Formats: sequence, C-alpha cells, structure tokens
Amino acid sequence: MLFVDLGLTAQVMIATYLAGEISVLYEAPGKVPSLFDNSYETSAPAAIVKSSDVDDLNIAHGVKLIISGATWYVIGIMPDGSGLTRLTLSSSPIQ
Repeated sequence: MLFVDLGLTAQVMIATYLAGEISVLYEAPGKVPSLFDNSYETSAPAAIVKSSDVDDLNIAHGVKLIISGATWYVIGIMPDGSGLTRLTLSSSPIQ
C-alpha cells in the first residue's frame, strides 16, 4: 500500500532525542451531547500513521509526538491490518 502524505508531520521523540518525523492524519478529541440524556459522547485524540513508521521508529506506549506544536503521548497502538495504525494520544505522559 502506498501512502504519500497523510496530512501533517509529527516529530517522534524517544526519551530526549528526535527519532524521526512521520506523516500523520490527526484526529482532534471530540465531545458531542447525547440525544437521549444529559450525557456526552467523547473521543480521545488520535493520529493515524503508517504501520511501517511505527515499526521503523519503534513507536511504543509513552513515546512523545509533537503535532502542530502540541505535545502528545502515545497511550494506545491499534494496527488495522491494512497498513495503517491508530495511535491513541494523551496530553499527559504515562506514569
């Protein structure tokens, strides 16, 4: 599968060094009111990336991504089997 550009460039930081840059499709966190009660449906921020980039840069839980100047930490890694991986992100580092 060929991917040229997924939208934005993210810097991948492992410990204190720049491991590389990858192309990402950023999904902002969402909050939508429920139609049936006073609750809200929410979604965590995420980055869709090439699975090969995850492998090549050893992206794992706790790795820092800098996307459009915002710092995010990987808290979930979900490959979809088609060559893309969804990285669930958090603004707080893993303790």
